[in-house]
Amino acid sequence: MPLRLKDKNTLPFCVKGTPGARPYEELVRPEDATVIKCSYSGFVRTDLEQTISGFEIVVLCGLATDCCLLQTAFDAAERCGK
Repeated sequence: MPLRLKDKNTLPFCVKGTPGARPYEELVRPEDATVIKCSYSGFVRTDLEQTISGFEIVVLCGLATDCCLLQTAFDAAERCGK
């Protein structure tokens, strides 16, 4: 666990098994494609690139725009913006 979180006695929010890593079921419909991520970017060690392959429009949503969402968007532009 990063030292800054340990000092504040705070659980990390993007670690599998912690409450902050759970999907928001209220926002997900059964027909939606979902990817469980294990890093700030949704592309790291996931099948996100294959999941969105062929789509013209992809909508990203999340809670941590300044880190997770932004990192995923940057990676999408680099990997899929060809």
